[in-house]
Amino acid sequence: ALRRLEVEFDGRFTAVPVAVSARCGTVEFHESPTRVSGSIDPTHSNVTTTDGVSSYQVDGVDLEGLLARLALPGADYLKLD
Repeated sequence: ALRRLEVEFDGRFTAVPVAVSARCGTVEFHESPTRVSGSIDPTHSNVTTTDGVSSYQVDGVDLEGLLARLALPGADYLKLD
């Protein structure tokens, strides 16, 4: 779905499949099958349920690393989901 939006918005939208965190490297992501979002924070309310939370490793970047990955000198604003 996000790749479709990239095409639809013709370069004005970029999906970057990483977790923004305090450091670059592999981080653990947690998600619940009954919630709409997950978190790298294992104490977040969306992942402290008893309904079968899954955890797996994802690529993590700090804000500087995110800008470098996108080859941007800076950003006026970021939308993070």
